[in-house]
Amino acid sequence: MDYPNRLLPVATHHKILFTSAHNGCWLVRHTSDDDIWDEFGGLKDEAVTIQTDHLRDYSTNVLGEYQPNDVYFHILKVSPVHGVLMAEWNEGNAVDSPEWPQDFGYDDGRGYYFLNVGKFQGVEFVAYSDSTGVKPVCKVLHTPINANFWHCSLRWFYDGIDTIEWEKKRRRRILETAKSYIKEQAKRTEPIYEAVASSDYQ
Repeated sequence: MDYPNRLLPVATHHKILFTSAHNGCWLVRHTSDDDIWDEFGGLKDEAVTIQTDHLRDYSTNVLGEYQPNDVYFHILKVSPVHGVLMAEWNEGNAVDSPEWPQDFGYDDGRGYYFLNVGKFQGVEFVAYSDSTGVKPVCKVLHTPINANFWHCSLRWFYDGIDTIEWEKKRRRRILETAKSYIKEQAKRTEPIYEAVASSDYQ
């Protein structure tokens, strides 16, 4: 089995800066299994995350070159180059393709759901009240790793500061609001989506 080379960074690529111009783009988030929808068609709590604090840096992939079924590819923890492949990609670096079967696996028992970039990028969370009137803001950040150029993160900022820097107890309320919002926005059916323009990363 070959690893999809279209997922790998190229030395001439650069990171994507998400703006309102990308509102037609979509993200896909994988889950460990495909039993993620309740009897009412809603996303189960545990499908978002087992621990609320994991939302502080929420891993997704932007669709386009990355296809929904690409969530089945995963880097093996026992791979001798696991640390390298999962590390943040540095612009200008070329990456060698993972090799089968020592570096990656393919698990088609995984599930996934879709999130619209426009519903997250720059969105304020009014459900969080504060005496100062400052509201948390979500940002979609392009955070490519060596094994996957299309990796992105949902991150939560408060008064311009990334809540990832806060103590766990302090950020819990914001992340609980974020979890509810993700459940509201999650889509089961593959959407019609725009790919990120090549000029945004080449």
